[in-house]
Amino acid sequence: MPSRNRYPTRWPAGAGSSENSAPARVNTSALWLPVTDGREDVEAAILTPAEAAHSGTVLLVDDEPLVRASTAHMLSELGYRVVEAVSADEALVLLDGADFDLLVTDHLMPGMSGADLTHEVRIRRPTLPVLIISGYAEEDGIAPELPRLTKPFRQLELAAKIAALIATAPLDATPDEVEPA
Repeated sequence: MPSRNRYPTRWPAGAGSSENSAPARVNTSALWLPVTDGREDVEAAILTPAEAAHSGTVLLVDDEPLVRASTAHMLSELGYRVVEAVSADEALVLLDGADFDLLVTDHLMPGMSGADLTHEVRIRRPTLPVLIISGYAEEDGIAPELPRLTKPFRQLELAAKIAALIATAPLDATPDEVEPA
């Protein structure tokens, strides 16, 4: 039976799925996800209120509603106000009408990709920190210097990546003072 997904399925290492379907029979599906090594310190994964005390507004762009909702929830718990967009085109419209402190975008989306959106944003808002989230660590089309976080990710990983981005972000500058990447 052909896949009903809008996009081809590619899995990170150690993950996969299968489907067994036939007329007048029970349909079965299986999903395999990688197992962690179990050596993580559970306490390290719990954010303290001081670690979660961020502020500002994040523009979150993802065409997948469940992923977008999950990421928005994580960002909200970290103390950010989240504005959601379902496409790069919608994000560009929102960027023209409001101030944002951070852009978090999926890479593989219909129309404009996250890398293309990042290029356009760096022309319009060169000091805006941008984080690309992608299920594929080595995705073609993402320049190596672009900050990225591989899906799936934990809230702690998201918080750490954002903290590093903000710590290295240039202070306010005019578009003439910063060259786009």
